[in-house]
Amino acid sequence: MKKIISLMLALVFVCVAFASCGQKKHDDFLTVNYDYDLSEYIELGNYKGIHVVTNSYSVDEEFYVKIQVESSLSYYARTVEVDRAAQTGDTVYINSKATIDGASFEGGTTSNYPLVLGSDTIGKEFENNLVGLSAGGHVEFDISVPDEETELAELRGKTVHYVVDILKVCGRELPEYTDAFVKAYLGYPSIEAYEQSIIDALKENYQQNVYKSIIPQAWEQLVSTTTVIKYPEKELKEKYENLVAGVQDYANVKGLTLAQCVRAVFDMTEDEFYAYAQTEAENDVMEEMICYAVARAENLTLTNEEFEKRALDIAKNVYGLESVEQLEEKYDIETIKKGVLIDMAKQKIADYCEIEYTAPGSVIVPDAEHDPDHEGEN
Repeated sequence: MKKIISLMLALVFVCVAFASCGQKKHDDFLTVNYDYDLSEYIELGNYKGIHVVTNSYSVDEEFYVKIQVESSLSYYARTVEVDRAAQTGDTVYINSKATIDGASFEGGTTSNYPLVLGSDTIGKEFENNLVGLSAGGHVEFDISVPDEETELAELRGKTVHYVVDILKVCGRELPEYTDAFVKAYLGYPSIEAYEQSIIDALKENYQQNVYKSIIPQAWEQLVSTTTVIKYPEKELKEKYENLVAGVQDYANVKGLTLAQCVRAVFDMTEDEFYAYAQTEAENDVMEEMICYAVARAENLTLTNEEFEKRALDIAKNVYGLESVEQLEEKYDIETIKKGVLIDMAKQKIADYCEIEYTAPGSVIVPDAEHDPDHEGEN
């Protein structure tokens, strides 16, 4: 329950923070917020060498490359008429007539209709009766319509007689897998370069998943070993007031009092909500101070290229926008840079991690030495 409440309050934090900021721009993103000596406010835990665990890289690269190559060849395959019996996956052109008790019905006749066998376009039973037939083939068969048929209610419980003539059979012809094909259609100079790009992309995806796996672990440990000396009044007050104001605005839209809203949404009394809002504000300020402290300790710099790259990632993956320009139209540069800063600081922490690689699917039970929940025991 607390996790759900925390998530909802976090969303309020984000919405209010973006909506309430001005349009002032800053060149030095490290001093956009908390522009004072943070050592007076927090004792930063050791963020270098945090022990984390993640699955090892274990991929059958040869098989994966084979699948990707087959997919590319299939994409550029062309349909050609073949002189053989129809197989699943082929396209057959048919004339067909359907009757019930000898009488035709609307929609029961087709002419030169292209049907992909195995597509279940008309129905598996119908299509299976055509597998093995060649051009010029003729077949008649009956299909009983189930009583639970939904699309053709008028045919429920009846037996349909089909007469089908095969006009032609077309199969898919794959292009030849050569350097020329790879260069012309896939944009690589050779087969070797193309297959290496597949492996490189595979490893890059694995590395991204490693980050996704270890960052939460490292962050949780760093937060647990960081001590807050005192909270900065300005930032704490702003966080708290923005949160309460955001929930109050939501209550107003719904025509509720604040007390009614927090009872309905968070299952809290008004006093419990105020106390929880204070805790959430403190947690949020603490985590931001940690990010700024790490960023300054590491002298992180933000080039225009890096900003564009990371801001675009935030725009697309967090807010569903298409460009940095759209993000900047909605939100001020201060808050965008704060989001980029947090992303960079957490990645830097991950870069310093001592990673224990395990077999895929292994369940890891952290030992007491590395488990912050066991600190001080013995």
